[in-house]
Amino acid sequence: MNTHMRRICTLFCCALFLLQLRQGRVSWYDYAQKRWTQTNVCADALCRRDRELLQRGLRFDTRAGLTRALEDFCS
Repeated sequence: MNTHMRRICTLFCCALFLLQLRQGRVSWYDYAQKRWTQTNVCADALCRRDRELLQRGLRFDTRAGLTRALEDFCS
């Protein structure tokens, strides 16, 4: 699968993780485990652009992608 098709698939059907704001904190959903995990990072600690991205939600098809995003948003 080429990179373009992988991105389309990730956006619409194959995401394994969803990263977004929940209850005022950065959180992620694991589709395989069917559960939410909340970080200690408050939405108020993020810049406006990051809050906007996380309000919409970011989907990841790998644990590594989720980990990189968590490191970026939570550091």
